[in-house]
Amino acid sequence: VETGDYTFLTLESASSITSNADIVRGEFPISGNPMTYGESTIGTLTVGAGGNIPSLYIGEQRVKVAEFTLSAAEENIEIRNVTLTMTHAQSGDLPVTDVSLGQNGSSFEQLSMINGSKVSIDLTEPLKIYEGTTETSEVLVKVSSEASELDTIYTYIAEYSDIEAYGTESGSAVFVDNTAYDGESGQDAM
Repeated sequence: VETGDYTFLTLESASSITSNADIVRGEFPISGNPMTYGESTIGTLTVGAGGNIPSLYIGEQRVKVAEFTLSAAEENIEIRNVTLTMTHAQSGDLPVTDVSLGQNGSSFEQLSMINGSKVSIDLTEPLKIYEGTTETSEVLVKVSSEASELDTIYTYIAEYSDIEAYGTESGSAVFVDNTAYDGESGQDAM
């Protein structure tokens, strides 16, 4: 199918209709108005690795454990949810709590939930990335007093579907390219 092609709905005969009605009547074939295929461009959100992560200390609060960049192309983009995968070298529960997403040391208003190695962050107000710009986001946590000095926390975005993002012009979900910050290329901290 190409842009400009058209299609329409046609019923060839009464026997083409499945119904619980006793009788189906009309003059067949019945055709609807032609519908033309259009073209639409959707945005692209590219996720990249951020800068260096400072050393972490046991019990430290609101400390950065990961940083990544978000770049918008084709249209302005609004991000509503980010699901991070956070793993660590030691056995047991993830040695962090109060995970949040932010910029420049400040957290966005959000609700986060940890379920095993997955941290889902629902933003109260969408994070806006404007077309042609790149924003840096930080993952801030409280390091548990139970954490081991030998532990390492590894953070990444496992799947493109782990970011819920929409184009402001198209209204559609955008294409997310997370290959520069997936399980092969996340960040270590601790």
